[in-house]
Amino acid sequence: MNLLSKLFALYRGIQYNTIQLYSEIVMPRPRSETPKEHTSIIRAKRKDGWTYVQRVVSVYDPKIKNSKRLSTEYLGKLPPGETDLEKLVPLEPRRRKGSLKADKISAPAKEVADPRDQRRIIYPLDIVFCVILLAAMEGKTSCTEIAEFWRQCRPLLSKTFPNFPDEEISHDTVRRITMIIGKDKNAALIERFVKMLRSKQSHPIIAVDGQAVRASRNSTEHSPYVLNIMDADNELILAQQVIGEKNNEITHATKLISTLDIQGAIVTADALNTQTEFAAKIIAEKADYCLALKANQDLTYEQVRGFFELGTHDYKTARPSVTDQSGKITKRKTRVLPGSLLPKEIRDKWVGLEEGSIVETVTDTVRKSTSEVLEPQVRYYISSLRYEAPDVEQ
Repeated sequence: MNLLSKLFALYRGIQYNTIQLYSEIVMPRPRSETPKEHTSIIRAKRKDGWTYVQRVVSVYDPKIKNSKRLSTEYLGKLPPGETDLEKLVPLEPRRRKGSLKADKISAPAKEVADPRDQRRIIYPLDIVFCVILLAAMEGKTSCTEIAEFWRQCRPLLSKTFPNFPDEEISHDTVRRITMIIGKDKNAALIERFVKMLRSKQSHPIIAVDGQAVRASRNSTEHSPYVLNIMDADNELILAQQVIGEKNNEITHATKLISTLDIQGAIVTADALNTQTEFAAKIIAEKADYCLALKANQDLTYEQVRGFFELGTHDYKTARPSVTDQSGKITKRKTRVLPGSLLPKEIRDKWVGLEEGSIVETVTDTVRKSTSEVLEPQVRYYISSLRYEAPDVEQ
């Protein structure tokens, strides 16, 4: 081999080694489709000197080119100055504020008479009832969907409910148990269940409102109209009734509110339900009302509006509230005057208004996308909340 051939072979060898080295450095190595999970012990020292210890399970995520946490488990805490994990102090189980223990949630169902042979029961009535409710909260209401929910959530349900059955449940079993509970008892149990979920507010806000159910009719039928009574603080539907026509809301609201314990609450309603009978029922239930005014109460509406437009009285004014939602910035201002300003014939019509309040709210709205300022919305209300009460304007 002549000298030229040797030099060419040497060049090719150097070129090959350079390319191979470059590929090892620059080219990404193929990664496993199922990367291994990594478990690590993390210590976090608090201001009080205690060190909280947690077990973290993570896995490498090629999309973010970093590790991603899969789970975190608190193992306990170490006293100030201590590093030995064998001296961990267990943490007391924490429950979210307003949460309830599983046995308390299922308690109402235990009052239902179970005709089955108690010695052969595999699926306790109270546990199945709670699972049915939990499944319904995810929109799963058929027997098949409830059985599937049972199967999918078994690990969590087993930790939540003591003596949770080891066996899967069939849709036939779900159907039989719902028949044992029955429609009437089921409604009563749900009412008690919801009542327990409501947080203890000093003056909970209960909203009464009706709405048409959309996309539920054909061209020849009217949409069904549903009356809802809602706990606004906890966003819970306390009662619901199909009333057919919107005009029926006036009579049904009074009847439906009487089925609930509303003592100490503040009941709000739109102008359709601003009726003397409805207001009297709320007062009789030892609650207060705040009812919207429109032209259906023409004399009361004109009188209330006139007092605020005159501007000759000292108002109680709330601090403006600002919300940023749905592409709009909304600012709401509230002014309050004593109900005793109204003429006697109006005060006599509305129970509780003599010592109550009249309210004006002005809502200013700006579209964020265009900075367009919308026309202010002015609303008026009558309320049995005592004008002399502290923070009534809030």
